Amino acid sequence: MSQDLTANFYTFSNHDGTIKLSYYPHAPGPIIQGQSAGPRLEYQGPEGNFVYPQAGPGRENVTMQNDSVLGPSINVVLIPTVDAKAVKLTLLLPPINMAGHEKIDFHTIAIKTTSYGLLPRKGARLTYEVIHLQGKAEHKIMPHAVQQQP
Repeated sequence: MSQDLTANFYTFSNHDGTIKLSYYPHAPGPIIQGQSAGPRLEYQGPEGNFVYPQAGPGRENVTMQNDSVLGPSINVVLIPTVDAKAVKLTLLLPPINMAGHEKIDFHTIAIKTTSYGLLPRKGARLTYEVIHLQGKAEHKIMPHAVQQQP
């Protein structure tokens, strides 16, 4: 076992399996023309099944925030809208020490933030749902990410 392995694939699920996520810090190849070699997040849950980036209108981005008091976080839009209810997901991804192992189990949380847009609403304009997740960090041998030549 190599001591310098870093995780390049993560899976997550909640306790009853109704929410499942897969995260690649760098999308596995081969990358075809027009696709990004950046991060990829796959989401399965009550809002639908989405593969980010390019999960549809309003769901084009995976945003990674490294500098947070909570550690690194991954942010995506589950329900896009401006003038009505919108839902965003923030996945907290703690730094993982692989310690020479190919797989490491860990626990983390995701937070669904619901905003109510222009709808009149008494009280808080944002609500939060905390989702407890069982995570697995893995080091996998991935196909190389290559760009097609024009």
